[in-house]
Amino acid sequence: MSRTSGFAVDTSDGFKSERLLSLDLFRGLAVAGMVLVTDPGTYSAVYWPLLHAQWDRPTPTDMIFPAFLFGIGAAIAFSISSRLRKGVSRSAIALQVLQRSLILCVIGLVINALPTFNMHVLRLPGVLQRIALCYLCGSLIYLASRGSGKERSEGSLGRRGGTAAGIAILLLVVNWLVFRYVPVPEYGAGHLDSLRNVGAYVDRAIFGVNHMWAYGLTAGYGVTFDPEGVLSTMGALVNLLIAGIIFGVFYLQHKAVDLFAFEQPSDSNVIDRIALGNLILAGFNLLPAFPMDGGRMLRAVLSRMRSEFEATRIATWSGRM
Repeated sequence: MSRTSGFAVDTSDGFKSERLLSLDLFRGLAVAGMVLVTDPGTYSAVYWPLLHAQWDRPTPTDMIFPAFLFGIGAAIAFSISSRLRKGVSRSAIALQVLQRSLILCVIGLVINALPTFNMHVLRLPGVLQRIALCYLCGSLIYLASRGSGKERSEGSLGRRGGTAAGIAILLLVVNWLVFRYVPVPEYGAGHLDSLRNVGAYVDRAIFGVNHMWAYGLTAGYGVTFDPEGVLSTMGALVNLLIAGIIFGVFYLQHKAVDLFAFEQPSDSNVIDRIALGNLILAGFNLLPAFPMDGGRMLRAVLSRMRSEFEATRIATWSGRM
């Protein structure tokens, strides 16, 4: 086994097997984080960073799932580019992606059904189901991007990255318009709490509360939302497209274009570009407007000087500006 430019290359059997060591490490850390937050020892005494937020004000635990999506998105770019380069047809790749997605969905449903397998209260959404849907959509978007599968030019990779970025931006705009302007019966439009937001309403209408997350509670109303709901999956797909696929495309572009060349890139500023993109996204996320984290921070500050209701009203109003 030899290692070059961050890849592990196994040549013992006469064939090259490429793995990006940094991506393997990142995925390993994500799995370790998942194990830690799902089994903290005892749920009767857990440090708050190891708990999910009930609704808003995210915790470090809420970063574990986006980390998985990042790894999946990057793996999509590397894996599909590798298979296209070897001459595998797009239809064959799409079929395998569909099979894997269906298997993930079935596994997720089986896990949700354990241990009683009571179909009357089976939770239909879930983490694996969302991963399967994001993986399916992200892979098909990457496959459908312009450019021949055998091309290794920066232009071909750039088109794929540009397509992913364009769809991600479109999804963000659609997501904002839906949550801001689509009215919920009896409540109207623009609400972002766990009862009245349009995403929670759609989930209740499609799945029914008996088939949603048993802990998605709103005080006085019982089960009202599911964290892996239908509309909120748009945000998860954006996470996969921006953080994963675009990272993979940038990496491949600056890896001497050829994934199999294993040469040090002549232009090594890919990390700078990724860092700049993350800074831009972080700055956007800190805008003092819901549903960005900046809006939640604004509400937290205002709640120290005003009532919780008034702080929420002001922060929500800023999001409508």
